Amino acid sequence: MGTHAVTRIHEMKSLDENEKVICQFFRHFDGYPTEHGNDIAECMEGKTVTNGYCGNVDKTKVMNRMGTFATHLSWHIHTKASAEMEETGSEHSYCDYTYDIYYRDDKFVIAVDGKEYPLDEWDAEKAEGVEEE
Repeated sequence: MGTHAVTRIHEMKSLDENEKVICQFFRHFDGYPTEHGNDIAECMEGKTVTNGYCGNVDKTKVMNRMGTFATHLSWHIHTKASAEMEETGSEHSYCDYTYDIYYRDDKFVIAVDGKEYPLDEWDAEKAEGVEEE
């Protein structure tokens, strides 16, 4: 049986103080942080999120709000594993990991089961509990 994960993408804090979930997807296998978490971090590398585009920008690196980032992330994950978009708020009793993706103060944040890691501090082994504390 695979290691299941749900990933929820939240709106930018600068646009929504409550950071509501705008979309989520379910990954059927390899959902542990040393795989799925690293896939998320890899997709975030070199990207920024804005509220609107100004001028000629590289749309592979500058995302217009978190919805645009969500499309990039879901495609990135789709190329690596079986995953599907689902209704926000969907619950899974058999889910091994829950990831929440935020963009705050011009930085991505990955939360794994409620523990937050800014992208520049991402440590998959620590998030997975492989590393001794």
